Amino acid sequence: MPPTFPHTQVKSLNRWSNYSGTVDNHAIPLFCTPDPPGDATTAGGMIPQGQSIRAILQHCFSQPAVESMRAIGSRWSFSRLLEPGRVIIDTPNLNVILKVSKQDLTDGYNAVPGAEGRVPMFVQGGTTISALNRRLGQVGLALQTSGAGDGHRIAGCVATGTHGSALQIGAVHDTILGVHLVVSPDRAVFIQSGSTPFCRDGFADWLTEQTGIPTEMMADDEAFSAALVSLGSLGFVFGVVIETVPLYRLARKTLVLDIDSPLLWAAIRTLNTSPLHPERGEAPYHFDVVMHPYAPSDGAGAYATLLWKVPVAGVPFAFPDPATPDASSDMMGWIAALAGAVGGMLSPLTTLILRDVISGQLTSRYQTSDGTQTFPGQIFGPTSLPPGAGASTEMVVDLADAERALQIVRDVLAQNASQGRHLLGAIGVRFVPRTRSLLGMNIAAKNCYIELPSIRNSDVLNVYQDCWSALRNEGVRFTCHWGQLHGLNAGQVSDYFGDRVDRWKAARRELLSEEGRAIFGSPLLAEVGLDG
Repeated sequence: MPPTFPHTQVKSLNRWSNYSGTVDNHAIPLFCTPDPPGDATTAGGMIPQGQSIRAILQHCFSQPAVESMRAIGSRWSFSRLLEPGRVIIDTPNLNVILKVSKQDLTDGYNAVPGAEGRVPMFVQGGTTISALNRRLGQVGLALQTSGAGDGHRIAGCVATGTHGSALQIGAVHDTILGVHLVVSPDRAVFIQSGSTPFCRDGFADWLTEQTGIPTEMMADDEAFSAALVSLGSLGFVFGVVIETVPLYRLARKTLVLDIDSPLLWAAIRTLNTSPLHPERGEAPYHFDVVMHPYAPSDGAGAYATLLWKVPVAGVPFAFPDPATPDASSDMMGWIAALAGAVGGMLSPLTTLILRDVISGQLTSRYQTSDGTQTFPGQIFGPTSLPPGAGASTEMVVDLADAERALQIVRDVLAQNASQGRHLLGAIGVRFVPRTRSLLGMNIAAKNCYIELPSIRNSDVLNVYQDCWSALRNEGVRFTCHWGQLHGLNAGQVSDYFGDRVDRWKAARRELLSEEGRAIFGSPLLAEVGLDG
C-alpha cells in the first residue's frame, strides 16, 4: 500500500507516458495529486496544498535511499526533462491566481518608466496558460507574451524556457518577477532580483501565511537568473509572480510568399519587416514564418504572420473557441490534422505526394489575411497535440546566423528526401530578444528559433540528428529547446552557454542540499552536464 499524505490523492501507476510517447512506460510507485485549493482570498487558503507538498517532500527526504521526485504539468515536453522518478506531483489543482497587493510593491518598481498599468499577479505553478488568459482577460489584463498554444502549465512553461511571441519582450520567463520555490519540507524561498526588486520583504511573510510553508525572501540577481529557467531541478515551483499588462488586441496580417523571396530573407536577416507591410509604418509586435520543407519551385512555400498591438476600444473580452489557434506560433496544432491527412504514415510516401499534402494543410491554415483583430488568447490559443504520435526539435541560433542555419536545415531535408526520409511537418521560424535567465535559450541580443514539428517515426528522428550534425559541422553555434528532442551533451551545452552553466550549478548548490539536489534531479541534468 502506498503511503498517505494530507489533502492528497495517491495512487500507483504501472505505465506512465508523456503526451507524445517519447518518454514511455514508466512505473510510478507514488503518483500524488494535491487537492483543489480552498478560498485562496482568505488567510491560509493554500495551507492544505502546502501541507500536501511538505508531506510528499518529507517522504522523499526521509527515505534510506534517494526517492527522486518530479512535478508534472501538461506532459507536453518531448525530452528527458520530463522523465519521472519514483514520485510524481501532479499539479492541475494548483491553480490559484491572485493580484499582488500594492502595499507589497517597492517604490522602485512603481517608479520604473512604463510601470503604470502593469500588474504583478501571483500564479500557482499548475495554472494553465489557457486559464491565465481567460481570468486575466475578464479583469482587463493580459500576458505580455505567449508560447505555442495555451495548454502549458505556467511552472513548466517557464522552467523549460518556452519562447515568447514578441519581438521586443523576450520569452515567457522574461516576464516573471519572482519564483516561489519549495526546497525542502520545512523551507521555501521567494526569489526575485536583488538589483531591481519588485516587492518588499513582507511578501515572503504573506506567502508563509497563505501556504503554511515557511518562506524567506531571497533578493539575489544570480539566484533569480537561475530560477527563471530551473529545468524543474531547483525545488518545487509552488508559484510565480508574472507581470501582466492592460488587455490588448492583435491585428494580423498573413502573407503567402515564395520561399526564396528576397523580401522574406531580408526580413529574417534584419528583422526589418517594413517591406512586407508598406501600408503600415510601425514595427510589428510579432513576426514569424512557417516554411514548407519541400516547397514547390513554382509556388508558395513560406507563410509570414505579422501582428500589431491595437487598443481594446470597448470590444467585449472574448475567450477562444476550442479550435486551432490562428498564429503559427502553434506548430504542433496542425500536426494532428496532418497525421489524419497522411493516415499515420504507415506506408512510405514520395516527396511529391508529401509536398501536396503539406501544401494543402498549410494553405488551409495560413490563408492570406489583413486586419483581423482578436485577443491574444485567441491568437495563441487552444492546441490539439497528436497524442502518442508527435515529435519536435527546436534549434536556437543568434539572429546573425539565422539565414545560414535555415539554409543548412533546408539542405539536410532535401538530402534526406532524396533518400526517402522525410520530415512529416513544417519549419517554424520565430524571433526573441535576449534573456537575463542563465539557461534561457535566447542569450544573444536577437535570437532565431527554428522548430521542426513532425509526426514521429524513426526516419524523422534520423533527420533531426542530421540537422544537428550539419549545423555543428558548419560551425553554427546553437542549442535546443529544453523541452524538445535534442542531441546535446555536456560539451555542447557548455560551448553555447559558457560560464552560465557553472553559475547555474553554483546557484543550485546554494539553494539545495546534496540530498535535495538528488531528489530534484532528472536524467536530463546528467545528460547535459548540469548535475554537479
